[in-house]
Amino acid sequence: MSKRILKFDDRVDNLLQELKQELKMPINKIITMIINEKLEDIKRLKKETVEDLKFENTQKETEIRFRIFEKEKIFLEEQIKKNGNSSLTSEIRFRLLNSIYKNKYFLPIELTEFKNLVYQIKMIGLNINGIFKRVNFKEELKSEDYINLQNSINEVNEKIDLINNEMKSIFKSASYRD
Repeated sequence: MSKRILKFDDRVDNLLQELKQELKMPINKIITMIINEKLEDIKRLKKETVEDLKFENTQKETEIRFRIFEKEKIFLEEQIKKNGNSSLTSEIRFRLLNSIYKNKYFLPIELTEFKNLVYQIKMIGLNINGIFKRVNFKEELKSEDYINLQNSINEVNEKIDLINNEMKSIFKSASYRD
């Protein structure tokens, strides 16, 4: 760690003193935090991201401990309820990974939605496949079959619209994490 002497005018010094009182942190940490935030802003502007790591079974997890203020803990606990994570650790890990890596990770709620969408798409495919099998075997279609076909097509269109809207919503929320 190197030592530097910095000179500030009175206005900046007063602002630093206010921050010191409010954050209850030493001025060096405040300055370091401000510099780190500025560096992060520069990285975002350059769109520099860390490529995803390819995890191998040989990698060991490392435990990291740190302290946060009670307000921050309450905020994170509220986010746990909204996001569907199971613990404070999983919420913090999710936020950290999404701030580091280029490919964003999804919340448990979003993954549940994806699974539901996949199921709906499979069911639509089965319905269409059943209709085409009957047509290909040249079975006579009754008027009831035409009504069922029209209802199935309408259902397919509705589900495609629903899926499209949900995907837009998920990708929109994921893009805010960039």
